[in-house]
Amino acid sequence: MASGEEWAYMDTLRPPVYICLRRKTDLIDGGYEPMQLDGRVDKEEWAHVPWSEPFVDIEGPERKPKDFPLTRFKMMYDDDTLYVGAELIEPKIWGTITQKNSTMYHENDFEVFFNPDGSRHHYYELEVNCLNTIWELLLHRPYKDGYSIENPFNLVSLRSAVYVDGVTNSPETECVRWCVEMSWSLVELQQFNKQRFRQDIDEPLSSRLQSGTESIATPRPPTGPGRTARPAVTSSKTVAGDVWRVNFSRVQYELQTVVDEDTNQLQFQKVSDKREDNIVWAPTGVIDIHRPERWGYVFFSSENELPGGELELASAMSGFLEEQMVIERVLDAVYYQQRAFHGSHGGYASTMKMLYTEPSLDSLKDVKVWMDAFPLRDQLRRYELDFPVLSCRSDLAGSDPPSELTGRKTTRRYTPALDQHSERFDEDSRTQIKEFVPPPPSVLSPRSQEVKNLECRGLYSNYTATVRSATQTWHMSQDGRLWRTS
Repeated sequence: MASGEEWAYMDTLRPPVYICLRRKTDLIDGGYEPMQLDGRVDKEEWAHVPWSEPFVDIEGPERKPKDFPLTRFKMMYDDDTLYVGAELIEPKIWGTITQKNSTMYHENDFEVFFNPDGSRHHYYELEVNCLNTIWELLLHRPYKDGYSIENPFNLVSLRSAVYVDGVTNSPETECVRWCVEMSWSLVELQQFNKQRFRQDIDEPLSSRLQSGTESIATPRPPTGPGRTARPAVTSSKTVAGDVWRVNFSRVQYELQTVVDEDTNQLQFQKVSDKREDNIVWAPTGVIDIHRPERWGYVFFSSENELPGGELELASAMSGFLEEQMVIERVLDAVYYQQRAFHGSHGGYASTMKMLYTEPSLDSLKDVKVWMDAFPLRDQLRRYELDFPVLSCRSDLAGSDPPSELTGRKTTRRYTPALDQHSERFDEDSRTQIKEFVPPPPSVLSPRSQEVKNLECRGLYSNYTATVRSATQTWHMSQDGRLWRTS
């Protein structure tokens, strides 16, 4: 499917929003004791926390309206720790992988994805099966954007426990469900929130709701055997008011019962030539969970009851979040249009006019044409957003394209002229300047000549799209990275 058509469908799927409540304090001393994890999500500690919506097919319920066994999650946090609990209804509970950091998705599993700063880059993935075997990764970029992965990427603070309501790997038993509890140090998870440390980013939203944030250094394990430990992570542990991009996925295979030739015992086996079901909280529209732009939003509330959390979310939506969601949609529309444009032309468009206008159109009318062709123009008007602006960077040394914002090159070098009354002026230097003969132009390599030819046509290997409102300015680069500067 072409990127433009792909996005047209993906954009019809509205990412869900979940309110992450605070954990309730101990009634005796008003503090928090570490919660014991046993995999049970029906215990008192979870009673006040809402369930998510039931999971659906990754392509979306309209395209794949299939009924799946119930899958859902809960989230809560306290001063130091983030907790996730999940319930997976399943009559056939099966799993064989016991080696930590093995590739988990070849069997049934539950998967967690955290992108705390919403950049779509530098996000954390955890996969766990019914035997409580885990696999942790860090993805610096999604697969579609020239992926970069650290595998494994194990966190010091991760704890997990699985509860099985039935018997694992027993075809003779009809099971009910399996559940998993997980927890992480909030400080350690902040290493995935790079936006928090950018000097040109406003103060984190959490600091507007709570004061007295504390910074702590968390040790990090080596990336592999025989390697040195990674530097400690220092960050605020306060997250109330923050918004993360998050998703959860259940990988589920159809199973059949066969007889083991060695033991003559019944066992489960995947049905051959039948692909797995991908059952997710936030559908991406395509069979690819690594589309962070389609993940859900998790809003961290300072309340420990849902009515209070809903009021805080409503305030955040009207204050900034609803507008931010629309800005992200606008930038995503440009991103997917650029992907399609690059596939057809071998480079990215350097102007919105080029991106949305056919070359044969009348140049006097093309501005109105591309603005009318932009799919989210009504949203731009409704939220009083500026039209997206593109800027590019030349791959040729000393040659920068003009910015769509100013029409000027991004860098300018010049030497001021001297007149005859200047004390630094003399006839010899004037004569030397007049007689100066520039050196012959350097011969470009075939690759550089190809780049030059493309750039002369307004096609570049990179771009940054920018959208502004009265209160927010957001940017997206060609590799899908999103960031805010005001």
